Amino acid sequence: MCNRASNQGLDPITGQQRLSTRYRAGLNLSWELDIWGRLADEKAASQARVEIQRLEMKSAYDSLAARVIQVCLEMSGTREIHRLTQVHAALLEKIEAAAAGRFRDGVGRMSDLAAARSQTLVTRARLSRQQERHQTQSRQLSILLGQYPDPERIGPVNLADVRLPVFSSPVDVLANRPDIRAAISRIDARQRAALAAKKEMLPKLKLGGTAEKMGKTVSLLKSGDLLWSLIGNLVQPVFQGTRLVSEADARQLEADAAVCALKDTVLAALKEVADKAGLEADLSARQAH
Repeated sequence: MCNRASNQGLDPITGQQRLSTRYRAGLNLSWELDIWGRLADEKAASQARVEIQRLEMKSAYDSLAARVIQVCLEMSGTREIHRLTQVHAALLEKIEAAAAGRFRDGVGRMSDLAAARSQTLVTRARLSRQQERHQTQSRQLSILLGQYPDPERIGPVNLADVRLPVFSSPVDVLANRPDIRAAISRIDARQRAALAAKKEMLPKLKLGGTAEKMGKTVSLLKSGDLLWSLIGNLVQPVFQGTRLVSEADARQLEADAAVCALKDTVLAALKEVADKAGLEADLSARQAH
């Protein structure tokens, strides 16, 4: 920092105007001795928050990928059902034509012709609904891929063989879930923040230095200012005791809430695993039948 100041005035003896120029440069430095480990706790809490953001981003990517795969499977199933329904509709049209011929020949009944025509019309309506469902799924996939409103760019969906990852135990599956790992990191961050808030109530030891030059005078680290600075840092927690205690209690409650959130996340994960296992068992049973 360099300042230049000009002062003009009158000489009381000569009565003439005088001009004086001064240059001033200064540097202020301050250090805090982390004798209680408070700064280390704050650093660890910040690192844990960064890890939370990374895991949440990974969880978002995994969720997006899972949703894309799900929509692709739904589109593939809808397309196959639509093809089978077209075959069924063609057969019903032949049955309707045969019923109409029998009715014209006088050997068929009107109720048979009406039933055959009703089945044909219902199947055609089902075809229209399936086609619209496929278009809706295509638009949904285009949104997930960031291509909406141009779903025509999406070609036929051909899924390759996807091999499931192999884990040694369900514990490994839960331990590798990004949401559970993020919940664990959130507990670490909040516990570190609560510990740092409690250490705020302890006296601090800060060192400061000032170097300045004005003209030909240089002063370094004035002892009087350093003494009062040390006294102020030591007694500051006494005057802010109520606020510091409240903040420490609030950080501790946040840490306790993070533990409860972890329990809720784990229970939700266990329910998801149980639900999907039940669906797999049901699918195997229906395929066998």
